[in-house]
Amino acid sequence: MAKFRSRWLGMQLTNNIRRQDFENMKLQLWGSYNGDALRKKLVMSEEDFKNLIQIQFEINQKLDIDVLLSRGNPHYLISTNIPYLNAAKVIGIPTVISDEGKVVCDIAVNVAESASALKTDAHSTVFAAQTDYSQTKILPKSKI
Repeated sequence: MAKFRSRWLGMQLTNNIRRQDFENMKLQLWGSYNGDALRKKLVMSEEDFKNLIQIQFEINQKLDIDVLLSRGNPHYLISTNIPYLNAAKVIGIPTVISDEGKVVCDIAVNVAESASALKTDAHSTVFAAQTDYSQTKILPKSKI
């Protein structure tokens, strides 16, 4: 599966996505996202909305677009229905999260893609080693 993500952008009241299939071809409207409807649902002022909410676009090889939103620092929901690796078992330790709530090793995404592209810094660390996550709260799906 191939994916491309834009950089995180400041949110606008109207977000248009335009694409250019070939060099020197005119840009065409591909999709849009109504940020103002979200702003009203969140009961935020325009200024707070534009300053606090970020948007990122993810496009896959089928040209499907996903809109990712974040308030503050971006974080990602990792689906439970994806292939996974039991890191603790592979590296021979009982668990990757200690009884004190600290991650004992870095947990990152896009590591395989980073390695196959011969880039050592193309992955994203999701949980950093020795960071205390004991106060982290998991949101129910209805709040996400």
